[in-house]
Amino acid sequence: MQYPFTSIGVQDWQTHLYAQPDPDIRNEAEFAYLHFEDWVTQRFSLDQSQRDYLHNLDYATIRFAADGVYFAITHRLPIVLEKDEKPVVRGAKLATLIKEFEGSDGEARNTSFTGRFIVRITY
Repeated sequence: MQYPFTSIGVQDWQTHLYAQPDPDIRNEAEFAYLHFEDWVTQRFSLDQSQRDYLHNLDYATIRFAADGVYFAITHRLPIVLEKDEKPVVRGAKLATLIKEFEGSDGEARNTSFTGRFIVRITY
């Protein structure tokens, strides 16, 4: 199933995913990490300009995003899409990727994580 590439669409996808058992979560995280562009296009409905933008991202940006998504999914942390509506007149697009993760050691080497991964797109 594809979800709209909107804040609500990302939340709906995440709600569905995080209700799944751990092996499904692990598979999703690995798919996103290893095949990020395919993962995005299979999970979310993108128009042609969005697909073109995704496929033109440089390697370092893809790896940074894949790592943030992988970490968030693995630890069932929020992935937040903050996205303006597309303008009628096409202009410059700026994507900002923000990792806000914190870890704390517990007893018996049990680390817990909090935070979120934010994708902010502005025009």
